[in-house]
Amino acid sequence: MKKLFQSSFVRNTAILLVGTGSAQAIQILGAFALARIYDPTEFAVFSFFTACTSIILSFSSLRFELAIALPKSSEEAEQLVALSLRTLLRVLGLVVLGIVLIFSGQEIFNYSVPTAILLVPVFTFFAGFTQILNYWSTRNGTFLRNALSKISVAAVTVGTSLLWGMLIEDPIGLIYGAILGQIIGWIIIGSNYSKLAIQAWKKLTNHDAKVLWKSYSKFPTYNAPNALVDNLQQYGIVFLLGTFFASEISSYYFQSLRILAAPLALIGASIYQVFYPKAAQAFHDTKNIRGYVLKIYGVLFAIGFPIFAVLFLFTENIFVFLLGETWRMTAVYAHILIPFIFANFLISPVSAVTAVVHKQHQSFAFSLVGLSLKIISIVVGGIMHDPILGFTLFSLSGVGIMLSGMFWYWYIAKERETLEHLG
Repeated sequence: MKKLFQSSFVRNTAILLVGTGSAQAIQILGAFALARIYDPTEFAVFSFFTACTSIILSFSSLRFELAIALPKSSEEAEQLVALSLRTLLRVLGLVVLGIVLIFSGQEIFNYSVPTAILLVPVFTFFAGFTQILNYWSTRNGTFLRNALSKISVAAVTVGTSLLWGMLIEDPIGLIYGAILGQIIGWIIIGSNYSKLAIQAWKKLTNHDAKVLWKSYSKFPTYNAPNALVDNLQQYGIVFLLGTFFASEISSYYFQSLRILAAPLALIGASIYQVFYPKAAQAFHDTKNIRGYVLKIYGVLFAIGFPIFAVLFLFTENIFVFLLGETWRMTAVYAHILIPFIFANFLISPVSAVTAVVHKQHQSFAFSLVGLSLKIISIVVGGIMHDPILGFTLFSLSGVGIMLSGMFWYWYIAKERETLEHLG
């Protein structure tokens, strides 16, 4: 079991890392080019759009997609796929209704709501459907398809945004590029699975859905709110920044995340996708995953530390060279955020352990504390009219929460005595 676990993990992670690395190379190079086409004010529109879609995606299927890896039977996994898809459509219906009721007639960052905000459900549908199919594909071991989907999303998103910006000179091209990228990614990952997912949805009875809700109630009850809070910590800040500071500040923050956090976050997501089903399987079989969790921490530190050390020491030179003089202030905020982003990189892939050992409710409370501290940080900076102060408090509180979380994952593992033989 140990030999099989380790070899399959390495092989599958390598496939996803190649796909992720290729996708991130495209996105990073594209970001450098896009920064010379779109200025910080224009990027504010896209940062708002990304914040909205990321927050909605965090709970769009009430996290039932995470449970797809858990059942021993394929039939139950297919029912969870169907339940996830059904939930996604219902949530999106509520989102559309909310947009019509709340935002009609308003303007956001000098862009009319019908132009930008009404595109949020379109993006979220394809991204949410793809998210569900990704977990199903992971369960079935078709990791190559996941990798190809990531690469296609990045290539189409960047290519469309660049062409739109050069030919039409309109920042809405950033949003159209993101939507088209998700559509292509959905087609690739869904070429085998979309039809099966729809068939499973048609077969899912209300009784089956109720049984699944009861069996996996912790996912909508704790995981979904927890994921929502996590995304509010990262992207909800855009709304606060728009309230207290000029719109360019949200662009600087967004670019910092885009260049620093997103590439390594997808590496972490690749490890997460392989770690989660394997950890769930090992928990079913041996009730013992502690050594493996510690090993993941070591791997993540070895990958991330050299990268973040260089970024921290040469932030201004790197950002001005890559993005141009217009984005110089991005380096200031990125330098402040690097310690927090590194700590978040270390902990994110291992967060699956809370679902495996059924500690989602404690994780949710933990995330609420983190969100509260970050909101307070930005509000204090806003009251003092000092964004640097706000970001500094934001980063320091984030590092504290992440380090506490790493210790907590180790603690709950030891408490359950489930983590001893996989190392």
